Amino acid sequence: MFLRVSNLCKYYQKDGHSFAAADRINFSLAAGEIVGLLGISGSGKSTLARLLTGLTPADSGTVLLDERPVNFFSQSDRRNYYRQIQYIFQEPASAFHPSHTIGSAIMEPLLHNGYNKAQAKTELTHLLQQTGLDTAYADRFIYQLSGGEAQRAAIARAISIRPRLLICDEITSALDTLTQRQILNLLLHLQQQYQTTILFITHDIALAAGFCHRLLVMSQGSIVEEGLCSDILQNPHHHSTRQLLQAAHELTFI
Repeated sequence: MFLRVSNLCKYYQKDGHSFAAADRINFSLAAGEIVGLLGISGSGKSTLARLLTGLTPADSGTVLLDERPVNFFSQSDRRNYYRQIQYIFQEPASAFHPSHTIGSAIMEPLLHNGYNKAQAKTELTHLLQQTGLDTAYADRFIYQLSGGEAQRAAIARAISIRPRLLICDEITSALDTLTQRQILNLLLHLQQQYQTTILFITHDIALAAGFCHRLLVMSQGSIVEEGLCSDILQNPHHHSTRQLLQAAHELTFI
């Protein structure tokens, strides 16, 4: 297990009361596995993703990389961590400055990690081809891309430095069914090529079941169920898991 989360907690105040957005979260991720993080809106999925990336500071608990605690207040720790962990947002425009070209945005992590400009341009061409984008997209801006194209560009940027973990936060939720499948196939191909671990965050248990090896189900800031996809689908224990399954079943009949 190269990444482990130990008793991770985050509390917020609302109407004078404290509530847990993440309540003593514990789980591990192994190299090369695809893990689905499931839950309805407000269950704590995105908060957990932000805690894992240090975008939101935890109130207590630890994120361990190769069994070494990550200190998000240390610049050297953060730099080492972000070389290995990349976050793909639900809205891909979040990863791109509107006045920068797609090519310059994808090359930026390369230039910060030892590539010279010529090497970065060569790698840019390779990354665009890998993610199904024509090289002409290098000169376009994020607002000129469709939703699927923008997500492909975000994936190209995220994989540019060959991270060990991709955290994918609802990255297919705004896409049509065909584009969803194309993006998942792309991720699967890249995962198999580089043995990248993927944490796939979604509210769609049917989508996760066809893509993930293992599932974590969140409810009210806690992980309430964990196991292999097949085990959870055949024998869900928690009512939140059963609700997700029921919702997926009802959608197939709409």
